[in-house]
Amino acid sequence: MIERYSRPEMAGLWTLENRYRYWFKVEQAVCRAWNEQGVIPDEDLKNIMQDVDFDVDKILEIEPVPRHDVIAFLTYLEQKIGPSARFIHLGCTSSDMVDTAMALQMVEAGNMILADFDLVLDTLKKFVRAHQGLVCMGRSHGIHGEPVTYGFKFAGFYAEFLRDKKRFADAVEDIRMPLFQKTTGKLSGAMGTYTVITPAVEARACELLGLKADIISTQIVQRDRYAHYFTSLAIAAGTVERICVELRHLQRTE
Repeated sequence: MIERYSRPEMAGLWTLENRYRYWFKVEQAVCRAWNEQGVIPDEDLKNIMQDVDFDVDKILEIEPVPRHDVIAFLTYLEQKIGPSARFIHLGCTSSDMVDTAMALQMVEAGNMILADFDLVLDTLKKFVRAHQGLVCMGRSHGIHGEPVTYGFKFAGFYAEFLRDKKRFADAVEDIRMPLFQKTTGKLSGAMGTYTVITPAVEARACELLGLKADIISTQIVQRDRYAHYFTSLAIAAGTVERICVELRHLQRTE
């Protein structure tokens, strides 16, 4: 992320180190599900569930050998955990872990943004009440028209932000657990055909992560959900731009 425009808490969510932590969180959930199925022994699960410090530089040093970021990550885990690591990633393909971890990160980021929507809405509501009787010149095509109030202007901004928040909240739910339980949790193996991993393991691992399994996926989670998420943000950015332009116009000297 661009440091100049990023808040520390949001930038921290998307660091490479934190990305590895989310990957490991998904791998641990899958291992717990396998353990409940009797596939992974309790002692091995105990070793897998330990905390791991992720040395980003070390993982990046490993990556040129397999030429694969996930294999480098798994190799690092093997070095840290030992023989029990043989059960990690059992039946999974890379996108199982990467896409499911991405869902967790997007939901966390979405919750941060939704909280900010509430801050903006509260501020606009205060402006509506404080300036409901303050008259200003209305404009059409930039030309003076009938008088309006600043409260009226801010009420329009407030209403638009309410719509923006609803759109984005729906997009976050589409990532997490929307209608028909379509989510970005996906742990169905290569091609999405459950060749090794089972639907029961997928459902349980997703449950442990606070997700529900995608009802239909291929080797990846379908990207229309990501498009919904980021398009909703783009529309909200348009509202911010509209307010900024209006504030600039209101500063004009005549």
